[in-house]
Amino acid sequence: MEFNKITINDKKLFDEYIDNSYENCEAVFGNLFIWRNISNTRFAIIDGALCVIYTKSNGKIAACYPFGKNFDLKNVTEKLKEYFLSKNQPLIFESVPNEYCENIRKIYGDSAEYFADRDLFDYVYTAESLINLSGKKLHSKRNHINKFLSLYENFEYKTLEKSMFDECFLNVNKWLLEKYSPDDRDYKNELAVIKECFENYDKLGFIGGALFVNGKIAAFTIGEKYYKNSCVVHIEKADTSIEGAYTMINNLYIKNEWKDIKFVNREEDMGLEGIRKAKLSYKPHHMVEKNTIIFK
Repeated sequence: MEFNKITINDKKLFDEYIDNSYENCEAVFGNLFIWRNISNTRFAIIDGALCVIYTKSNGKIAACYPFGKNFDLKNVTEKLKEYFLSKNQPLIFESVPNEYCENIRKIYGDSAEYFADRDLFDYVYTAESLINLSGKKLHSKRNHINKFLSLYENFEYKTLEKSMFDECFLNVNKWLLEKYSPDDRDYKNELAVIKECFENYDKLGFIGGALFVNGKIAAFTIGEKYYKNSCVVHIEKADTSIEGAYTMINNLYIKNEWKDIKFVNREEDMGLEGIRKAKLSYKPHHMVEKNTIIFK
């Protein structure tokens, strides 16, 4: 069984198999592609299913739940189990939404272990709530925007274009270095992912937005259409010295680029307390609960 590296030319194949049918943020080609080098992401077609594997930070291999329609889940899973055993480890499925977790449980029962992984739950909001920020629960977000408006009269939102990429990249490098050291793995990874976004922006079908304050980039964000009438936000970066920049780019991006969609997936918090607090503060409509499955 041979797993191939992902290239930009595989987008059509992935789109056919995934077909906007899965709500978890991993189930979109753009996300898998921009992280492919960092996670050593590879794929194979096994008995009519698209199977994706990657290497975790601890060195172990894990797989996404197989993508596709009308395939035999048990046959595909057994072949994946054989491949993983050839690598001297059990098969691990990660980021499996509840409904697909139950598909595995019906076949394998207690011969696999199932763990809900809160750090990987996706935060999903209605576009309407992110645009209007109405109600008592989002009062603090309206305050952030009002504060921004009182401090920065000369601001402008623009749909992200190639002519802005260089300025965005220079600025995000500076913003990241305020948080990380140049040798930090997270710094290198974040910069590499953003570079992938810019270099393959059109081919990936990405849509982004940028916030300018006094003529300079203050924030930018990048996402794409996925799962039914939804979008997923992959990147959101802002100059933290500009008060309210994150709240403004979040609001203006959805208002200008995604006002006609129903849901916005802002991905997981990776167990980071600051990110969790920020994403919860927007009061998600629901979470995409995801599980890790380890076969005994």
